[in-house]
Parts: sequence; structure tokens; C-alpha cells
Amino acid sequence: MRYKLYTKKIINFFKKIFFKQSVNNRRKIKKQIKLTFDMFLNNSFDEKTLFNKLEAINNEYKINFIELKTFYISLINQLTEKNNHNQKSIAIPTNKVNSENILFIYNLATSYGCFELAHVIRNYYKEQISKNDRKKYIGKLFENARYDEILKVIPNLEKPHSSLIKKIYNTFFVNTFDVNYNHEKDILFSDYIKDKRIAIVGPAKTENLDGQEIDEFDIVVRFNQRNKNGLSHDIKGIKCDISYFNLEHINSLIDSGLSDWHKETNWLIVNSDATERKLSLLFKAKSIPVKIRARNEGFNELSINTGYTALQKATIDLLQYNPKQIKVFHADFMITTNRYSGYKPKSWSDDMKANFLNICYYSHDPLTQFLLMQNYYNLGRISGDRKFEEVINLSAEEYMLRLEKIYK
Repeated sequence: MRYKLYTKKIINFFKKIFFKQSVNNRRKIKKQIKLTFDMFLNNSFDEKTLFNKLEAINNEYKINFIELKTFYISLINQLTEKNNHNQKSIAIPTNKVNSENILFIYNLATSYGCFELAHVIRNYYKEQISKNDRKKYIGKLFENARYDEILKVIPNLEKPHSSLIKKIYNTFFVNTFDVNYNHEKDILFSDYIKDKRIAIVGPAKTENLDGQEIDEFDIVVRFNQRNKNGLSHDIKGIKCDISYFNLEHINSLIDSGLSDWHKETNWLIVNSDATERKLSLLFKAKSIPVKIRARNEGFNELSINTGYTALQKATIDLLQYNPKQIKVFHADFMITTNRYSGYKPKSWSDDMKANFLNICYYSHDPLTQFLLMQNYYNLGRISGDRKFEEVINLSAEEYMLRLEKIYK
């Protein structure tokens, strides 16, 4: 028994090492390909040299360059204004292309603002996802709103994964599965959220006088809100019951020594158990009464490409606990670039367009974010203010076209 236990620990240890190496390689190739394209667009070398360099990079990481050449050509045509920007004329390969490799090209297209072309490539990528890739396949079913098919797949899943998918499914259809939350903080959070009217307030700038409506909700949720900066009675409201933090803003919070903490905040939601423990000690030392909880990072498995941003993660997290209502304010899925002053992490530049395109390439697929919220909206699980409603009722293609008009 002890031998089996140690064997399992050793296997898991090396799994983590190999996974980390794989992630590092993916980031390396993304950097190399982006730099190569940037140099080509700055006229540092011609198209033939570009293809030679791309082939060398792909070969280094054992990626089949020939499979991807059609996509590279389509992107080059867009960036050099060939084919009159007619993305729909892209020649999709008839042979099957490795789906993971297609993502390099999709993300690259988004990084240059070629969102309509990216949409075509992404649809092709999604078609390649088969039942053999079970996690991505389930993500595809969720994204395509094929909920009945998900119910057929769940019984065939191994227990840890099936439990996660059941929790996610319940966020779409309440109480379909009996799910137990054994962690004390989750039970407390469930009691706090259940049957409450919740306002989620995003970072987009607006002139709409929503402050009073926002503050009338039972619970107001904000992001990285550690003080009262950006809050106002007339526009953003002043309540902050729950604040979801990402890692970079957590580091800023720690560096501040909690000197300007918004003391009316009841819950601070963070990204990991380790961060929860660290912050709990800090808040306790400062005698600040706030409950700190780590959200479930496993929900990223619902995505077929990249992880979710703060709004999507918070929405999934809250919907687990059966609130009466969730209404989203001041979230426009980046079809505008104006954000309130406290939104931008220190590592970002002042150019919000460049920041967004960089995020599209390395970490967050905009269509992944959009389609999740659209599915929740279509099922009546969430609603939104006027701007939210305007965007969420776009088709996927219309949304990507709106992005292209702004960012290309």
C-alpha cells in the first residue's frame, strides 16, 4: 500500500514537470513566431525569408509546418492587404490538421486584430476536436449549447472530472445534479450567495447613472477593488461586498500593507489555496474582518482555448450557489478600450489596444469569454445593462467584426 502511494506521488511529480515544460515551450514558440511576423511587417526581410523562418521554428518544436502553411498564407494576405480583406475566401485544408497547432495561428491572427479571419480559423479548429480529446470535446459541447449531449457523456467520465462537469452543468441548469461542497468556506459562501440578487460591476467606463441601481442589489461584486478608487454614488455605486482578485493585483494589495482596504468588503476571492492562506495571515495581523476564499481553478477546463478572464470566472463561481439574480454592469467584452484608472495592472502599458491584443495572443481568447456569457444569458441565468445587452445579442461573427474595426 505504501509502495503504491509513493509511486503515485512520484508519477504526479514528474507529470507537473512535463506539463510545465510543455507550457514553457508553447510560450516560447508564440514569442518566436510573433517576433518573426513583427520583423516581416517592419520590412526586415521578404516573404520567402518569413516562410523559411516559420518553417525552422515549427520544425524545432516538431510542429508540421506544411499542415499550417495555408493558415499562415491567409494571415499574411490579411496583414499585407492582399485579397481585399476577404477572409471568407480562406482555403481551408481538406486534410485533418492537428487542432492544437491551429491555435497558434488563431491566436496569432487575433494578436494583429484580424478577428474575422481568426473566427474562420477557430471554427475550423473546433471542427477538429473529436471525442477522443474528452475534455476539449465537452468544452466544445458547452460552447455549442449542446447540453443534452453533455448529459450522455458525463456517465463515462472518471470521478474527479465527472464531479467538476456536474458542478459546471449546474451553473447552466440549477440542481440537475446533487453536488456536495465539503470545504467550510464554500459552505459559508453558498449560504451568503443563495437566493440573493447580485450585481457584478465591470471596469468599463460609462456615463450611465447606474450607481443607485447597483447599490440596491443584495450583493455587489467587483474586481481587484481594494479601496474606494473609481467608486461613486452616481455611476459605479459605492458598495463592494465581494472582490475577486487576480494574482498581480494581489501582489499590489500585499505591497500596500492593506493601508487603504475597502473595509465594507465581506469576501475576498483569490486564485489559490496558497494565496488564501497567505492573505488570511496578513488580514488577521491587521485585525481586518474579511472572509477569504480560493475559487475553483478547475473551471478553466470548460474552455476549448485559453483560460477565462475575471468576469467569466466570477460568474461561473457565483452561479454554483444558486443566486436569485445576476445582473452585469459596465462590461462590454473589450469593444471599447476606456477603463477606470484602477483597472490596469502595473505590468501593462498605457496603450489599452496593445494590451488587449497581447492578452488575446498569450492568455485569453475573446470569443471563449463572449460565448460562455452569451450561453448563460440565453438560458436566463444572467442579465445585463444596456451596453451588455447590446453586445451579448451579437452573433459570434458580428462580435469578431466589431473587434476588428477597433483593433486592426
